Amino acid sequence: EYSKKSEKFKDIPLGYYVYPGKEWIVPKAFGKTRDVLRIFEELTGISYPFNKYDQTIVAGFQEFSGMENITATTLADTEVFFANNPFGASLVEDLVSHEAAHSWFGNLVTCKNWAELWLNEGFATFMEAAFREKMYGREAYLQKIAADADIFITDDAVNPKRNGLFNRNADNVSNLFARPATTYNKGGAVIHTLREQIGDKAFWSGVNAYLNLHKFANVETADLQAAMERAANTKLDW
Repeated sequence: EYSKKSEKFKDIPLGYYVYPGKEWIVPKAFGKTRDVLRIFEELTGISYPFNKYDQTIVAGFQEFSGMENITATTLADTEVFFANNPFGASLVEDLVSHEAAHSWFGNLVTCKNWAELWLNEGFATFMEAAFREKMYGREAYLQKIAADADIFITDDAVNPKRNGLFNRNADNVSNLFARPATTYNKGGAVIHTLREQIGDKAFWSGVNAYLNLHKFANVETADLQAAMERAANTKLDW
């Protein structure tokens, strides 16, 4: 059984489904949801693309921390209740912003095949840092990017089974998420590097064009490259 807490972002209903008696976790875990949606709209230049947004905690959700089902994200209760820990609150905030980012990167526009999964997950990871930047400043953003880069570098140093951002091993779907550091953390750091290379104005203009041109359709890395090259008016060496 669930207890539902509700609010709105503009005209969009927001629902938080938690266990009866655990309603106290809603402001701790989900209290910045409206800020997340507002900031992502501002950064992308594209309004939240769906008619509602629900977040539901679920038990026994061991394989993932969250899943970005369109308008109805599910989140592992073990992760969400970590928001009650002072050291875990920022991690839950990252999780909430990550899954919300998929409304744009993964739901509005999604990768053409599993090999291009970094376009979904790398962007959602990068948007965690972008949210931090808007809320807490540039230093918070850089700390998140550096942490993601460190996670990938450490993983890459100790794990011999490597794959590129374009995952040539993606036909093995059962193992696709076994090494998330490349798809998620490296992906986010690479998008940050792209932003630094072409500058804020061109980068966010390219993001807007990329999402608008391919909304409710599928994309490959070449589509992102083309959008960024047009926005920056330069050829990018990928």
